[in-house]
Amino acid sequence: PKEKITPPSPGSVITVNECRIKLIDRVILGSDRPGVLEFVEPNEGEQVKKGQVIAALRSDALKASRKTAEKRSSNDIEIRYSKKARDTAYVELEMNLDINKRVSNTISKLDIKRLQLNAEKSDLQIEQAELEFEMSKLQLDEIDAQIEETKVTAPFDGIVTKKFRSTGEVVRHGDEVLELVSTKRVKVECYVNLEDTWKFHVGTPVEVQLDIPGVRLPIEDNKYNGRITFIDVEVEPIHG
Repeated sequence: PKEKITPPSPGSVITVNECRIKLIDRVILGSDRPGVLEFVEPNEGEQVKKGQVIAALRSDALKASRKTAEKRSSNDIEIRYSKKARDTAYVELEMNLDINKRVSNTISKLDIKRLQLNAEKSDLQIEQAELEFEMSKLQLDEIDAQIEETKVTAPFDGIVTKKFRSTGEVVRHGDEVLELVSTKRVKVECYVNLEDTWKFHVGTPVEVQLDIPGVRLPIEDNKYNGRITFIDVEVEPIHG
């Protein structure tokens, strides 16, 4: 394409030929973990939406583990039992202390100490039960995260241009599954003469127009507006 760069000085225009158009949104999606592909949904040329699950690994074992973890994370029986045991321990301690108040040394100091330790132990058992309950919830979150890792999700709206794997194939960590491309955003790269570099900066407006050699298409009449987003710091000799 041709690109017109309009520097800040009024009325000055720089035309640059032989620019390159590159896609900004172009990614190769792969598997985050090894396994067997349960499905690879889209085919080449099909459009997908951002957030759409377009491929996934088999996760039967993880789903079974999730059911177990979900059951544990909703079971607070141990906490309720520990609280009842604590109440009983403190009641027993108070009763024995009350007996000693009425008749001194009826209950030995050793027995009183043992009851006190038992009551304190019941407090710790509640903390332990509550900790295990929270750990069960965290384990459920961990399994959910592992299940999410079995899915390949589209990071943006786009078109599938290559399909590297099919349903039932074994993949390793990082293996390519699909290539996804979007043409909604592109960047245009070009070289300018050294003496013109001082005339523009990041943010300078540009106008891009296609010029296809040997053919005339309606799209060549369109003009696309943009801005300079990057200026390389290197100087490269191109044909002098």
